[in-house]
Amino acid sequence: MTPREKTLAWILGAIMVFGVGGGGFYYGFYSPWSDMRAQIDTLETEVGRLEEEVENEGGKITKVLEKHPRLKDWKKLSLPVAQKPDADAQNAHLASLRLDYSTLLRDLLNASGFKPGNTIVTIGRSFTNQAIPKLETKEGRKDAYKPVAFEISTQGKLEDLGNFLEMLHRVPLLHHVPTLKVENLKKSQSKSDLKMVLTVEGLMVPGAEKNNRLVPEKLSADAKSSVTPQKVLAAQKRDYTILASANPFFQPDPPPAPPEPPAPPPAVVRGPEEDREEVLSGVKLTTISGDGRRWEAYVYDQNRGGRETKLRTSAAWSDFSIKDKYDNLVLKAKLLHIDPSYIVFQTDGELYLMRCGETFFPVVNTPLDLDALKLLGLEKLVPAKPETPTKKDGSSKGDQKKEGRKPTGN
Repeated sequence: MTPREKTLAWILGAIMVFGVGGGGFYYGFYSPWSDMRAQIDTLETEVGRLEEEVENEGGKITKVLEKHPRLKDWKKLSLPVAQKPDADAQNAHLASLRLDYSTLLRDLLNASGFKPGNTIVTIGRSFTNQAIPKLETKEGRKDAYKPVAFEISTQGKLEDLGNFLEMLHRVPLLHHVPTLKVENLKKSQSKSDLKMVLTVEGLMVPGAEKNNRLVPEKLSADAKSSVTPQKVLAAQKRDYTILASANPFFQPDPPPAPPEPPAPPPAVVRGPEEDREEVLSGVKLTTISGDGRRWEAYVYDQNRGGRETKLRTSAAWSDFSIKDKYDNLVLKAKLLHIDPSYIVFQTDGELYLMRCGETFFPVVNTPLDLDALKLLGLEKLVPAKPETPTKKDGSSKGDQKKEGRKPTGN
């Protein structure tokens, strides 16, 4: 074989080796790997899309639950459901449920102010049958809930209707009022003769708890206090009392008349009166005498004349008063102590010392202070005063003593 033929043979062998090996690699490894990689990319894309959908759905659920918190407890708030799937058990449960639920509605109506004789509660037509979503279950597609509807026909006031809606709104159940109609059929002038027809619809949710009760305890006369407070479906608190103030059949009640101003106090007609200082300047302590057993003081009114007034410290003789010539009271006092040379009397909560020959004015301008009473040994005569509030600096009004009359020698 010539060198040229050998070269051609080597080239032909190499072409066969690489061609067969390359084809085997491509068809035996690369092509299946490439197909598998494409499938993996497709599946990863689909997984990413599904995860995004789940995340979006979770966000929607979170927003719904934030707006309607009672939906978190939809199985707890559902009407009771039958525990057996057969038709007889379902029918028997539905009949019992309708009886219990209608009893609940009647209790609420009675507690709201409606008269039982004017109220009829019957099985009504559901308004949600056409819009019930479907759920995928092991048994197949089923309704997400089953409505139980009642129609209420009654007569009363809008205030009663507002009370009923408020109480119904507080009952911890999944129910609502899809229709409400109010008419004044008799064209009556009485606000209690309005005819009302409304539909109340409750929901039975599959998988609800076995021992659900329509209300936690039997309604009392005040249904508002006996219904357990729950989170409600409404985004904001509802005020049904405005129904009464927005009555379309009657004019609003006039505002209450403003209260009449109190009658002015009767005018005090004052007669003539003398000057206080002049009257007291004419009343003098004339005599202080004693017989060894008791002391007496005598006061003479020079303005009015007559006999002297005898005073003692005993209860029957200690109180005295001074009047002007028109019988106006000028001073009312009480004798507290008699000394051979002076007396101590009290008026307007202050104590005063008066000697023989002195008149009540200007004595009443200089009350005795505590120091003066201590010097006389008469501090026990100080009248008790109520405690005054303490100031921030710890002092009180009681600490601010008046500059009083100081005792002098006899």
